[in-house]
Amino acid sequence: MKDRTKYYSAQQSEELFSDQQQNSINIRINPKLIASAVRDGYLTQLAFYYFLRYHYKYSNISNKRGNPKRRIAQLSGLSQPTIDKYFRILIQRDLLKRTVHGYQLAATTPRHRRFKIAVSPAPTVSEIKQLLLCQVIRDCGQQQLLVRQLKNFCLPIEKQDNQLSGTSTPNASWSPYFSVRYLATKLNISCNTVRKLIRNLNERCVIRTVSSYSELIMENVTPDVVNHLYGYHGHRYYKNGCIFEVQPSRHTFLQQPIKPKPMTVKRYFALQAKDNRLRQLVSRTREQLIN
Repeated sequence: MKDRTKYYSAQQSEELFSDQQQNSINIRINPKLIASAVRDGYLTQLAFYYFLRYHYKYSNISNKRGNPKRRIAQLSGLSQPTIDKYFRILIQRDLLKRTVHGYQLAATTPRHRRFKIAVSPAPTVSEIKQLLLCQVIRDCGQQQLLVRQLKNFCLPIEKQDNQLSGTSTPNASWSPYFSVRYLATKLNISCNTVRKLIRNLNERCVIRTVSSYSELIMENVTPDVVNHLYGYHGHRYYKNGCIFEVQPSRHTFLQQPIKPKPMTVKRYFALQAKDNRLRQLVSRTREQLIN
């Protein structure tokens, strides 16, 4: 199958990524809080919260020099009614509380693990929101890697993929496959918004996306054959008596690469004991191999 880089070549991405990495600043985030915001529909307000955390290092928004919302409006470019609305939602979500001297930002970062996103020296709310969505995509990529590692571990040793086993190279990274429809469902946004998001993330060299051409898989068939195909994971469509398939786009995370952990016997059984869905997945995979 032929692949084409849809947005930037690998060399251009690496050059721009190295330049932006030197000027980037890290913000600590909470992945569980981001997932909750995507599910409940307040991700924009959460991005505004991290915007405030970036500008107010000690989490105190003082009102000693007047109304702090005016300065926030100048920094963010948002209107006063929009800021009032965001403040109200953050207070309802217990991310912000009123004090005698102004406002206090709540602490949400887990202490035992540190998750970060790299932003530009003067980030906007829109930029932070896109990076938060990118974090959700990365979490889905880690889950996809985990599922493939479990399936790969069930295979005989001679048929296992070394990259999925985590034994190929020490610094090897995993690039997950995602379709636009899948991301639209996971991110709770429209397909057109997903396309704009992927394009912007590629332009900022946060990820590098490679999409595939259509591939002919069957000729001289009827349209109902599409519903009875197994073993094909891409998008299939019927045209002029033929069935074509398009594999989902592959996304490489440049700032936070997904690195496979070695799949050992201890980790193999620990993952199944932790998640019932993974245990059922392994059982179905073993049944298919036996049959």
